[in-house]
Amino acid sequence: MPNKIPLDSRICIIGAGPAGLSHGHYLRKAGYNNIEILEINCKVGGKSHSLTFNNRSFDMGANYLTPDYTHVMEMAREVGAEMYHEKSPVAFNPETGKFKPLLKAVMEGTTFFGFAKSAIRYFFIRWKLNGILPFAGNMGLADRADLMVSFDQWLDNHKLGNLKKLFSIPTTMMGYGKLSEIPAPYVLRYIGVGTFRTMLMFGAGISIAYPKRFVDGFQRFWQRISWNLNVRTSVEITRVLRKDGKITVWYNEHRLKDDGRNVDPDKKEYDYLVISCPLTFKTLDPFLDWRDNEKEMFSDEKVIHRTFGITLLNDIKKVKHKWRVFHIFPLAEINQPSIFAHQFPSNPAYEIYTPMTNLKEPTDPEEMKKIVADLEEKAFRIIKSLKGDSNKEEVLHYDLWKYFYHVSLDDFKAGYFDKLERMQGQENTFYNMGLNSFELIEPITRYSKHLVSKYYVGKSSK
Repeated sequence: MPNKIPLDSRICIIGAGPAGLSHGHYLRKAGYNNIEILEINCKVGGKSHSLTFNNRSFDMGANYLTPDYTHVMEMAREVGAEMYHEKSPVAFNPETGKFKPLLKAVMEGTTFFGFAKSAIRYFFIRWKLNGILPFAGNMGLADRADLMVSFDQWLDNHKLGNLKKLFSIPTTMMGYGKLSEIPAPYVLRYIGVGTFRTMLMFGAGISIAYPKRFVDGFQRFWQRISWNLNVRTSVEITRVLRKDGKITVWYNEHRLKDDGRNVDPDKKEYDYLVISCPLTFKTLDPFLDWRDNEKEMFSDEKVIHRTFGITLLNDIKKVKHKWRVFHIFPLAEINQPSIFAHQFPSNPAYEIYTPMTNLKEPTDPEEMKKIVADLEEKAFRIIKSLKGDSNKEEVLHYDLWKYFYHVSLDDFKAGYFDKLERMQGQENTFYNMGLNSFELIEPITRYSKHLVSKYYVGKSSK
């Protein structure tokens, strides 16, 4: 492979989620025009999924932007995606039926002085880590013994144990797992100085400009990005052959015609391949001409995930819509609803977030119905504790998807990400997904910029 990829190269990107679209965006800015993005679904955005109900947008996937989202907000300005800032949340205890300020709930068991001291200490430590954590990805971190621990242990090692309830909100409640399970670098990349400041002020009910949401939803932001790119949806890739420095892709293009669904098989040749769909054996095996190192890196034993459920309810009757967002405290167990969000005073819809275990993907529609019914029943129990009323007829939509592809602490220690970085560009192939860094939009976008800056020629490589 050449040190830098020529501007006239034919580049195929598989996947039109945040990784594929941001990769294509930075390629275009660097001067590349011969790019094609192939997406199996009929929409772009991946897990950034937005719905409109009563003229307002609801995010059923990626949602917030914090001050650390510098690259995403720069892209938003470029495409004219408008934002608004979220109202402050509270904590709700289903056992007592009472609300309290969120910051007060996470400070239970400690003093205000002790909590404030720990918060200042985290600011200082995290600021120093800006010089250690890579701009993108997790390369080189396996050599840092102080970071190769669970985040729970990292907090204890730095005498920050009284911040665990606070960190459980963006980590456990938002589907990344328990603090005792997740490797410390993941959370440290997630909770930068700007995000931590927002967490404290947001939880305290202090009105600030963050966190933000997109007015039209996160998915519509990615749609705006896709308008300047050559994206083809409903394309099912059936085979990829990498041979003699060329990439041949066979695919079926699904089209809707007057006489029903039609499939147009075809093939096309490219110079470079960017895999931006899930880097898992199940996803890649139907089409990829595997190499031994790819089989090892993306096996089911290496790449693990969690499951996340989001339900959109039409209304919760009899409940006063005073609070926009409330979190369940004491912290709900995994597989229990953790966050209820009523975003707009004039709109009756509620979003319910449920972090789950590594749920095996149901193969039977009836099994899926049972899982969803169980999620709904758990949510309705909490609604009853609110002295509210709702039922299954009020469910507008639900999503249940695999989330947070990552590796274990043991594989992190063994240098997984350094191995993955050394694979970039081999066989004219690049790998770019949430797995590379952390399944959050800003780190994904940063990693796309990193790949373009390191391996391609043009504006981004200066």
